[in-house]
Amino acid sequence: MTNKIIFSLVMAVSFQWSLSAQDVHFTRFYDAPTTLSPAKTGDYLGTFRAGGIMRDQNYNLSHIYLTPAGYVDAPIIRGFRQNHWVGVGLTFLMDRAGAAGLKNASFGASAAYHIGFNKKMTSYLSVGISYALAARSIADREKAIFEDGLINSIPSVDIDNINDQKVNYGFFSGGAQYTAALPNDGNIKAGFAMLYLNRPRNGILKTGGIRLPIRTNVYATADASVADRIDILPALYFATMAGQRDMALQFQGGYRLNPRKGQRVMAGLGYRFGDAIQVLAGMDIKNTRIGLAYDITVNDIRPTGALEISVSHIFMIYKKPKDNPVILCPRI
Repeated sequence: MTNKIIFSLVMAVSFQWSLSAQDVHFTRFYDAPTTLSPAKTGDYLGTFRAGGIMRDQNYNLSHIYLTPAGYVDAPIIRGFRQNHWVGVGLTFLMDRAGAAGLKNASFGASAAYHIGFNKKMTSYLSVGISYALAARSIADREKAIFEDGLINSIPSVDIDNINDQKVNYGFFSGGAQYTAALPNDGNIKAGFAMLYLNRPRNGILKTGGIRLPIRTNVYATADASVADRIDILPALYFATMAGQRDMALQFQGGYRLNPRKGQRVMAGLGYRFGDAIQVLAGMDIKNTRIGLAYDITVNDIRPTGALEISVSHIFMIYKKPKDNPVILCPRI
């Protein structure tokens, strides 16, 4: 069977596959922190943070595979001790796949408790939990193509079994992360998260909903200074869901254009095992980060790849000091 036929078959049944084990993934997973793990909520120094990421898979196919996400989070109060703090956040995630317009959208709230192990906060443990309300729907079920419809050249018998109404559900997620400081403001982070802990039903077939399998994310990132103005930023990502595995290894180098102003450019490569070479680039401008990624597919199907763009900013709001005037009484 030629690569073209294989590609046609896979594209045709991708709608059917997405009803069960497939789930969202980002090449720049660290730029979608609260979708990766609720433990990353409020995991930074600042007043509040806002960001977004957009993934366009096979973008020359009329942009029928789009995944945007946005988030805002903040460390709001101290915890039980002076070196503890609590972070809360909101996350929006949407995924649209296929010509039939299969759409998954969710809006969730997360909270994390961060436990510092020393006064300088050079290492700490974060534990988080989230709950999201989600909906799954299909825009035009007549455009859904199943494997039997492709082989027999007639509409599939499964088309009439697709529910025209939205399927609403909610799910819990939890995670933990360990952070350790490195010299020159560097750090290393490692953690895991488990999504869909309550295994909600989200199938859109009339014959019954499919329970979502639990998804596990495992990740590690580092930002380390190795020379004057030169940093390295390795990253590891692994996810598993219903027996499907997704693993990526990345390495970026960074050059600090102006350390005092927080200006840095970054570039590197990654590999998503069995699927794609990842071309990575980004820039830090003080508290703003801009990221780009392009996936060059290397599997037998060989579609056009994926393009990602992300941006985030940490807002710093300082309180004005209260004046405490001292009145001097001159001697007479």
